[in-house]
Amino acid sequence: MIARKNIPVILSLLLGVLLFIFLVDTNLSGKKKIDAIDKSMDYIVQITSIFAGIVIAFLAAKIIQLRQEKLQLKPQLIQLSRKLHCFRKVIHLIASDYRFWPKGLRDHIEKTYPGITFYDVRDITFIDVEITQQAREFIKDDIFGELKKQVYLEMKCFLPNGHYERMLHDPYDSDELYPIEQIKKWTQYECGGVMWSTFVDKYRDYLGQFNFELIPQDAQIAIKNLSNKIDKERYKNVEFGPSLIGELGSQISLEILPKLNKVQLSFQEKLPAVIQFMYKTLFLLLLCGAIIPIILINFNLPIFFKQLTLSLSLGIMLYFLIKLFYVMEEEIYVE
Repeated sequence: MIARKNIPVILSLLLGVLLFIFLVDTNLSGKKKIDAIDKSMDYIVQITSIFAGIVIAFLAAKIIQLRQEKLQLKPQLIQLSRKLHCFRKVIHLIASDYRFWPKGLRDHIEKTYPGITFYDVRDITFIDVEITQQAREFIKDDIFGELKKQVYLEMKCFLPNGHYERMLHDPYDSDELYPIEQIKKWTQYECGGVMWSTFVDKYRDYLGQFNFELIPQDAQIAIKNLSNKIDKERYKNVEFGPSLIGELGSQISLEILPKLNKVQLSFQEKLPAVIQFMYKTLFLLLLCGAIIPIILINFNLPIFFKQLTLSLSLGIMLYFLIKLFYVMEEEIYVE
């Protein structure tokens, strides 16, 4: 059984070989044969030129369309990035205040498990991922409770450059974008979800252990304002406290990060497969269907090369038509 992806190559090779055999074995001889081949070469050059013009026009139109689509995506990308900026500022205001944490929690994690990350611990929930020994010991450690330790690491993962990052202290809205690798990682590890589990779903188990009341009043007001920037309708009646932070974590994990990941991938996407394919095929067409034939005609090279070039040109054209259909099918398919 021939694989579907190999059909264009097989058919184009078959056409090329059969055409080459036909041109070699044709009954014409001498000058008539040469004139017929030269005339065919002229036709190939003309067809290729027309075909190349159509492809170039299509590519130019497609590039303009892609640019317009990216320009339309940019406002949404900036809006989502700003929401993430606000969330990270909230995390900074809470996590940087040592009074918020259960006494000894930060020192215990930093000294007992130096260098451990939220991703190391979350890898335990993934299949076929190598788990570090340090992460295993961290999970087994029952001092302070697993979720309390995880929420510390989760907040820390949102501050990869520490508490002195310029953006965390910038009072103005920034249009700065995050590296797509960082967005992918936060999204993949569902960062923010542990905050919801700790401060909303299971907060009764930790009642009084996190010191929200010790966060300074000006920081509480700043956090409330930042929350309203993220989603005013959702948080306008929610007071500062565990519920607010938990809901913020849930929204970041389930809504903002997945959307931001999708939009930023589209915004930073390189040329689609169909465009790259058409560029490559256009190069081959111009080479075998225009440049080489013109050289062969003008320099009176042996007829064998002309026969070979004709066969190659038509084979490439057939390959392009079949392959283009396959690529278009893949481009319009939506899961």
